[in-house]
Parts: sequence; structure tokens; C-alpha cells
Amino acid sequence: LAVEVITKAATMVGMAAANYINLTNPEILICAGLLMENSGVYYKTVKETVTRITRLLQGKSDLLFMPRTNMGKSAVGAAI
Repeated sequence: LAVEVITKAATMVGMAAANYINLTNPEILICAGLLMENSGVYYKTVKETVTRITRLLQGKSDLLFMPRTNMGKSAVGAAI
């Protein structure tokens, strides 16, 4: 049940991210937060949903970026 809830939530976030990507065509989209960092299912589902929906990811597999360290996340976001 918990995996199903997380998967549904991640699908919705992925749909929202895909809409944002289609509207703004960013160079990179930083994905951060507790669920992104601690749940492989959540991140994988978001990435799969974005890849399936957006047209702009063709050839841009590194568009979704998740910082691997807790230090400097805000700095990474501000720099981009």
C-alpha cells in the first residue's frame, strides 16, 4: 500500500515537472528533498513519468539532476 501511494504521488509530481519543462524548456531541473533522496521508487517514477510525457528530453537524459550531497543544494540551485 505504501509503495502504491508513493508511486501515485511521484507520478503526479512527474506530470507537473513535465508540464513545467514543456512550458519553460529549462537546461536543468534540480530534484531534491527527502523523498527524492531516500526513495529510489519515488525518483525513478518521477524520472520515468517526465521522460514519457515531455518532448524536450529527447537527447537530454541529464536534464533531471539530483544533488548527491546535503551540502550546497541551495548553492547549486542558485548557481543555475
